[in-house]
Amino acid sequence: MNSNPFSHDPFFAGSILWYSVIPGGCVPHLLPVLVLLLQPMAEVCSTSAEKPLFDCDETIAFELELPMKKLYRHAESRPDLDGLLRYVDKKGETLTFDVRITTRGHSRLKICKFPPLSVNFKRDQVEGTIFAGQNRLKIVTPCRRGERYQDYLHQEYGIYKAYSIVANPSFRVRMLEITFRDSEGKMKPNAMAAFIIESIKEVAARSGMETVKQKRIPPQYLDPANSSIYELFQFLIANTDWSNTLGPGDEDCCHNGKVLRVPGKELGWVVLPYDFDQAGLINTPYAQPNDQLPISRVSQRLFRGRCENFDHLDETIALFNREREAIETALASGGLSEKVLSRQTDYVAKFYNIINDPGDREQYIEDRCRGEP
Repeated sequence: MNSNPFSHDPFFAGSILWYSVIPGGCVPHLLPVLVLLLQPMAEVCSTSAEKPLFDCDETIAFELELPMKKLYRHAESRPDLDGLLRYVDKKGETLTFDVRITTRGHSRLKICKFPPLSVNFKRDQVEGTIFAGQNRLKIVTPCRRGERYQDYLHQEYGIYKAYSIVANPSFRVRMLEITFRDSEGKMKPNAMAAFIIESIKEVAARSGMETVKQKRIPPQYLDPANSSIYELFQFLIANTDWSNTLGPGDEDCCHNGKVLRVPGKELGWVVLPYDFDQAGLINTPYAQPNDQLPISRVSQRLFRGRCENFDHLDETIALFNREREAIETALASGGLSEKVLSRQTDYVAKFYNIINDPGDREQYIEDRCRGEP
């Protein structure tokens, strides 16, 4: 009997890549699928770094065992569940970690069949493994079953990768292949693609910065060059579900963003964006613009940047033009169906038409900025 956890899933059918590490990079080799029938894909990136998880881009495969019905039934109340995470290390040994699993997020908890997850490790168990140094790991799952929701997931992954082309620091991400197993034996195993997001504390540590937690950020505290990139990128992907100065409700700043600064500096702060499922580039069925915005569909681009950052607009546009090929490659890096890739390519091309046409730039960007220059 074929027991490969991915063999019956249409997204993982066919050959699987195995990677070996040599000086200069990771080299792919096609292995017979039979080698992997009884175990997930081995993760062979180096574990010599203190926190190696995001130092490679290759997909990680693992199993996550937990009481699935309890997870689904109580997703909105953020249950705290015991689970096991299993993966095969570079030596071919199956490692098992005791983990605590809960749900996270806001709107996706109400909308999605598969909730986004948070997995907490025991630090002493993961020492010397690819998960070394990790505590709380954020997992983004496809919202629902079906090819289009896999495309949505891959598009969001690509957005994170594309932002890292134009902005530093930014969140690193890594693709997963997860097989969910029900610890109570009431549900069949379910394999799906997903991705993980680097924690803001890890970004701060590797960037020599510190996190900032306060309700409102005065715009003048933010680095104007970084803000210009942040705002134009949101226009590129047609995302209006953000704020880089204010937190949602009673939460700290920012809405779908985290703030970093050089320790002790009162100027030059940067906001790292995340959570892009409301972007018009993706155009999910559940995405809706805020009622206060003058657009009726998320696929309509609306520039929400501040006028005072326009001193950097020419420089920012030049950056986006210079990195266009890399941006487009990154946006497709998760792997997309031909139909979605074609639509995405056309959608991105319209952005470049706008920023490089003086009349369109004035109409769609300069006339739409917020505040006085």
